[in-house]
Amino acid sequence: MADSPKSTPRTPIEAGELHPEGYVSHVGMPARNANSERNIATLGSLRSLTRPPKMDHLALNDVQLPPTTSAAAAANTTTPRRAMITRNPSNMNAYKNASERKRRTADKATLTFPDPETLTPVEASKRLAARRAIDDHFPEDAKVIGIGSGSTIIYAVERILERDDTDNVVFVPTGFQSKELINGGGLRLGEVDGHPQIDVAFDGADEVDGELQCIKGGGACLFQEKLVASCARRFVIVADYRKNSKLLGEKWTQGLPIEVVPLAHAKVIRDLVALGAQSPQLRMGGKAKAGPVLTDNGNFVIDAPFPPGRDPKELLTSIKLLCGVVDCGLFVDMADVAYFGNEDGSVDIRYPDGRTEHLDAEAASDIDPDSLANSLADLKTTQQQQQHTDANDTTQQVVQAIALDTDTNARRLSTSAGKKPSRKSSVRLEPEARDPGYREYDRFELRR
Repeated sequence: MADSPKSTPRTPIEAGELHPEGYVSHVGMPARNANSERNIATLGSLRSLTRPPKMDHLALNDVQLPPTTSAAAAANTTTPRRAMITRNPSNMNAYKNASERKRRTADKATLTFPDPETLTPVEASKRLAARRAIDDHFPEDAKVIGIGSGSTIIYAVERILERDDTDNVVFVPTGFQSKELINGGGLRLGEVDGHPQIDVAFDGADEVDGELQCIKGGGACLFQEKLVASCARRFVIVADYRKNSKLLGEKWTQGLPIEVVPLAHAKVIRDLVALGAQSPQLRMGGKAKAGPVLTDNGNFVIDAPFPPGRDPKELLTSIKLLCGVVDCGLFVDMADVAYFGNEDGSVDIRYPDGRTEHLDAEAASDIDPDSLANSLADLKTTQQQQQHTDANDTTQQVVQAIALDTDTNARRLSTSAGKKPSRKSSVRLEPEARDPGYREYDRFELRR
């Protein structure tokens, strides 16, 4: 057999060097292209190429770095990073605080408020109630404060900016409007996901009944408003006399605001009609926007009028169970106190148990905050005792019902003894005559 021609030894190929087969993609290995097979046959076997040693066989000391790189690496390894900081931390904090105060002073000048002398009676009552609420419930050692939405909150922020103990307080907004107020006033802005524990939240309302059940959402911020209120240890409502009513739905006739996922708005409207809503409508943007209103979360809002007198708790539960509903504008058992400003300059304070306090224009400026805090503490204690009593009454009612049902079954068994059982035709109730809790399922599932 004839000896095969010896291949010519080749030098190692560096990465990026031009090779007859193309640029080298790896160290010592030419990149393949469309003509790789032809090029390999022409140039001979790739085994003749001298490959560099693997990097995992090299020790760290065998790697020679340039002098500049070695010096920099040695400096970084021998000098601790903490030793490179030569500034005094106390001086830095003082400089930071001074800069922060200077920035806030400049920002406060950019936020203007209406002149009190030019306010209408309604706006003047809002301002009076907001200032009174801030004076009574802003904690001295506050860490996080919730700022709601609406026209009344503007005057609450005005009163907060007049205080000198807000440098270390974080303010959590409930929407775009309150965020702009916080930024414009130079206050520290925070988010509810970073501050889930809030000392107190101040917010307005569209309507408040005698038990402090509220309707909110006229400004399309109801979900974030309820989220902030649920994170607060104390929830304070500030409104004018027009929002004070005995039953929800008496004065606020636009409908109960309900935030829904856009894809489910048609289905939710149909479900609300089944729950008793009177012509629920998707809220439109009007002249400001072509199409429906979008919340800060990108959802739609449905305004669903319900007849006055509906139980707020039952209605809230029914609406929240509907698929597609994000949240409802009913704020049930959430408010601790409500302030209503009147046209004559007086302020009405209402508590969840129905108690009210009336402060005339002169007394509204010198109420003792400690006495008000004690009243709230006593109120919470009374509510807990009442809940315990209601729970005991409910337990007794259940026991009596079980005993009555057992006695009734025993009588039926004794009566039917010795008689031939007869097949009775079952009476099928229409969906309208069944329990309201199953009305939605019967109407839209069983008729398919």
